[in-house]
Amino acid sequence: MAEPSRESDRQPGMVGKAMASLSLGLFLFVFWIPVWKFAGDYTHHIKFFIQSFLIIASGTAIFAIIYGRQVKAACAQGHANSAARITAAIGRVFGYLSLATIFVFLVGGFFARRFVENARRDGSQYGAVKALKDINVAAKTYASAYGHGFPATLASLGPPKPTDPSRPPQPNEKAAGLIEDDFSQGLRSSYHFIYAPGVASGDGSIPAYTVHADPLPGITTARNHYFSDQSGVIRVEEGKSANEHSKPVN
Repeated sequence: MAEPSRESDRQPGMVGKAMASLSLGLFLFVFWIPVWKFAGDYTHHIKFFIQSFLIIASGTAIFAIIYGRQVKAACAQGHANSAARITAAIGRVFGYLSLATIFVFLVGGFFARRFVENARRDGSQYGAVKALKDINVAAKTYASAYGHGFPATLASLGPPKPTDPSRPPQPNEKAAGLIEDDFSQGLRSSYHFIYAPGVASGDGSIPAYTVHADPLPGITTARNHYFSDQSGVIRVEEGKSANEHSKPVN
């Protein structure tokens, strides 16, 4: 009796699994750019789209590896031809590459997000310190210019409002033009600035002031709170309001 051909022992399903392994292994690399562009058109949902795509891509990569290994095992037993073996091997490689790419993307994204958050926080805190320095300089300039001490409000340091369209507004003691408009309302660098004048002396002049700078909740991740006064020293506390007893900023 003639020995049966090895071709008859080969499982036709292995060819399909080999093709599936290759297709699933390429899924991430084929659809990454289209999904990214699609998500960019829906900016508010980009995180949802990318996360969903990565979950799906992880699943396809795992199945690419599983099917590829099944074909590899079938080849070892003589149940699949060399074409299926090569196709499945390529699919497995792309499956492993997909998982490695997703891992690097997730880890890199995590550290990148932390880096951006830290950079924003440090930028906000640096901006708050600079803003307090600007207030201190403006308050001293105001006191020298008008001769009755420091301003009664932060708005007194802001730009003058036009009253006559034919004439440019002139700085005055109620709007000295020493800081910009938004800042004179107590906002800058994701911080809220609260200015308080000291008790007026007998001649009506204001000899002192305090100013607190607190991060706006929900706007910034900054934790530092700052304080300054007529001395020009800026003080800081982490996680709570600063005062005249807080440590000076280095």
